[in-house]
Amino acid sequence: MPTDQELLQRARTLDRSAFGAIYDRYFDALYRYLYQHLRHVETAEDLAAEVFHRLVTAIGEGRGPTEPLRGWLYQVAYHLVVDESRRHSIRQHEPLHEGLASPSEPVSLTAQRLALAEQAQAALHHLTPRQRSVIVLKYLEGQTNSEVARALDISERAVQKLNQRGLETLRTHLIHLGALGEEAV
Repeated sequence: MPTDQELLQRARTLDRSAFGAIYDRYFDALYRYLYQHLRHVETAEDLAAEVFHRLVTAIGEGRGPTEPLRGWLYQVAYHLVVDESRRHSIRQHEPLHEGLASPSEPVSLTAQRLALAEQAQAALHHLTPRQRSVIVLKYLEGQTNSEVARALDISERAVQKLNQRGLETLRTHLIHLGALGEEAV
């Protein structure tokens, strides 16, 4: 499996298979990142595609990532989230799909799990966009502080502070919603 750097070198020669491999490697993760911010399927799909469009355009113009590819892609995605959030401050949530229920799980546990997920999602929207990005990239995408710092174009110290404040805000809102007990403080 080629490294990101090898794929990027091939992409700079306008190798279509390199662009395809980059797309295959990162589309799902970028889509999840965008969806966590926007909670709208079609918009997340469109913006994930836009990230790759910007990559192709930048490389075609002789620009493009000089830093790690993953960080460049997430940085573009972050800026698209900020732009989209400015355009549409309120979004309708997607309806729950019947496939979310597990036949082996009691209905009461499924309901509790879905309610907790909904409460966590609501709490995420009380964070600033940067705090939300740090939390999503670190805990849902599994990135390191260094990778998050590159993606958001901030220092690792800023990542640590945003993470700390974001977790405190999440904890406060989840306690307020009754999803966590007071002992979680």
